[in-house]
Amino acid sequence: AFCQTLNDFEGKEIGNVLQLRDVTERVLVDDRMRRMERYLGLGSLAGGLHHEIKNPLAALSLHVQLLEEQIEERDPSDETLRMLGVIKKEVHRIGDVLQSFQDFASIGRLNLGPVNLPELIQRQVKLVRPRADQRKVTIHIEPSAESLPTIEADQTRLEQVLLNLILNSMEAMPEGGEVTISAQHADDVVHLEVSDTGPGVPDDLRDRIFDPYFTTKSEGTGLGLALCDKIMRQHQGGLDYRSTDRGATFRLTLPLHMKNGEA
Repeated sequence: AFCQTLNDFEGKEIGNVLQLRDVTERVLVDDRMRRMERYLGLGSLAGGLHHEIKNPLAALSLHVQLLEEQIEERDPSDETLRMLGVIKKEVHRIGDVLQSFQDFASIGRLNLGPVNLPELIQRQVKLVRPRADQRKVTIHIEPSAESLPTIEADQTRLEQVLLNLILNSMEAMPEGGEVTISAQHADDVVHLEVSDTGPGVPDDLRDRIFDPYFTTKSEGTGLGLALCDKIMRQHQGGLDYRSTDRGATFRLTLPLHMKNGEA
């Protein structure tokens, strides 16, 4: 905003000139550039960590297995088995973290091709249905998500994003609830939404949910949503979040055809 006093030819103040400039687009571009620069740096860091930890972790996992075989031959106590179980669980968790680093670092050029979105959605829902039933979570696919056009995208990466969002919604409702998948198609853009009836993200944390290594969970690396955000940006699209009194919604925005056919 800019304000300047307006005077007549005698120098007498007769009013003010107020100029307003919409800088929304510039702020969005700056934010997009900031995230991409951070992703590049963190991608290199994640790749380096994966390389340095992979071999020691493989050796540790092998020796834990050998130790387990030797202990079982000596009638171990319950406490010994419990401690060994803790070691195995933590080694497995480190492996999961390491794989997250690898996933974040390894996203390069997209493998683009025609993607049937309704079929992709059905596959991911079918994949998580058993776990959803265990958690007493009902998954609905709105008719709007069953009549989407074919788009140009990396099918494997989109499956990864949608699966991550559905699982996040399920984890946000430990007592059960509903997940709804809906869509909108306007001009050359497709909007795909994953909504749940969970509590949502606290207001003071919403600006950080796409930051790498940030998480509100007791377990996890905090790379899930950051990875989804990175994949969507590579598709020249976006990932947004909003929360209401009825739950939370993640919205994917995808172009039907990517400019220049590449990320």
